[in-house]
Amino acid sequence: QLGSRGLGDLQKMCDERGISRAAGQKKTTLVGLLEAWRTQNSSSGKRKAEQEQEQEKVEQQQQQQQEEQEVRARREAEEERKAKKARREQAAASKKKAWQPELGWPTREFQLASYCGDMHELIKYAKEKHGTTGGMSSTQVKNWLKKNPDFIPCWLRKTEWAVDHIISDKLGGHPWPFDYFIMPKSDNSHFNQWADAEKRKYVGEHAWQTASSFARWARDAARARIDYGRFDPVTDQFRGRA
Repeated sequence: QLGSRGLGDLQKMCDERGISRAAGQKKTTLVGLLEAWRTQNSSSGKRKAEQEQEQEKVEQQQQQQQEEQEVRARREAEEERKAKKARREQAAASKKKAWQPELGWPTREFQLASYCGDMHELIKYAKEKHGTTGGMSSTQVKNWLKKNPDFIPCWLRKTEWAVDHIISDKLGGHPWPFDYFIMPKSDNSHFNQWADAEKRKYVGEHAWQTASSFARWARDAARARIDYGRFDPVTDQFRGRA
């Protein structure tokens, strides 16, 4: 208790605590100064403790938010990984799924009816009008068929059809009826420039073999007339891009 201390002790305590005092102050005055200092410092300590608690609470909240963000980021990354895996599996499944022609695979009857090389009237017309003019384009063949609709195969008359190169123009196929086959436009888009086993199955052996024989005939006939030295792989690479 401060009241039990002597005057000298009280003066010393005031000096140690930096409490300003006047010389000759009474004991009761010094006790009051010390009690006021203790009350003030006790309030400051409480406020400091409260501030420290508040700061600790803020830090805990920040840490919790950071942990929640990390958990959310890991969860989103895992979900994205699963989504990518699912897309890859779906793409692989789609790739493995066999393509089906718009109207199904042509029967042999339909194949023979769709092969332009077997349309004798068309061959005759091509020889008369286009035999020495660089051949007969697929557009010209289509126009001829529109003028002669009886030659359009019955299985194609209710769908949009196209005249397709069996051996594509881009791969060196020639513009002549022996290299043309009529098919649904969507099937033509599927084959694009490729002449592969799927195309061979589609047009049938008769059309495939005849088109191949015609391509070899055109190749051999051209060999004696072509100056191979004039080919430039840079300037001529864009030729025949259909």
